[in-house]
Amino acid sequence: AKTIWQAYELARQAERANQIELGQPYIENSISMAKILVNYNLDPETVSALFIYRAMRRDKTISLENVSIAFGARTIFKMAK
Repeated sequence: AKTIWQAYELARQAERANQIELGQPYIENSISMAKILVNYNLDPETVSALFIYRAMRRDKTISLENVSIAFGARTIFKMAK
């Protein structure tokens, strides 16, 4: 869905300089986690919330207000759960 793609892009940009211990891009870890959520048939807002949460942890300039405007209150609520 469009929302998941937008959230992925946000996370990719925020995580572009980070790598985990094995040298793979950090975003690959986020993608693996998102696949698990999709396999459990979770809704697009929950999958998007994962990417947004990970992006906000990496890039402190991303504000909750801007994320709320871009992705909606329902997605933000999912992040708080």
